[in-house]
Amino acid sequence: MTSELSGSLVLIAEDDPDIRRILRQYAEREGMRGVEARDGEEALWQFRSARPDLVLLDINMPKRDGFDVLARIRAASATPVIVVSARVEDEDKLEGLGLGADDYVVKPFNPKEVVARMAAVLRRTRGTQAPELLRFERVEVDTAERRAVVHTDEARRELELTPSEFALLAHMIAAPRKAFSRLELLETCSPDSEALERTVDSHISHLRRKLNAAGAPGMLPVVRGVGYRLGS
Repeated sequence: MTSELSGSLVLIAEDDPDIRRILRQYAEREGMRGVEARDGEEALWQFRSARPDLVLLDINMPKRDGFDVLARIRAASATPVIVVSARVEDEDKLEGLGLGADDYVVKPFNPKEVVARMAAVLRRTRGTQAPELLRFERVEVDTAERRAVVHTDEARRELELTPSEFALLAHMIAAPRKAFSRLELLETCSPDSEALERTVDSHISHLRRKLNAAGAPGMLPVVRGVGYRLGS
């Protein structure tokens, strides 16, 4: 039994009943509890009512597709989401990861691999680091409570970050003047996935926008030929 999964609640949003059944069986073997959704509307209803710890999300679903469901989840929550889809094009992967998915698994898949990806995402979400408070300029990251805030003259504004965005910010704030390569940042936010390095650009863009809106503009500049740094 995988300790990261035991006791967690997973929402399986998938229109194929056989795939739902297989994923639920494997999840329950690891001590998880499962709820199911057959279409995008039911997925959103289950997400709001059941409040899962993790979502497995198909893209091609009736009523609402998975990209729409993912966008609505991300507008309200940082709950980890793994896309499980037959859509294999790079553009689809980039769209899903750019919308805030924490991993992208292509069908057909090995259920054991999906379980391993679930454990890895929950491990990143819940954190394994010792308690530590990191500060740089107006930004403060608490790795114990997994909180990030921006301090301005007027207020203390908490950032609503996805697990991948939080992992990036926590990693970069430990060495804010360092230029990080895209590959290093990809290993930080999605170490067990097959995501493309370009995925980092989407995560950084979203994180930069949130920092700007909270009162910390000018952060996360591009370092030409390398990647990004946190400080200017």
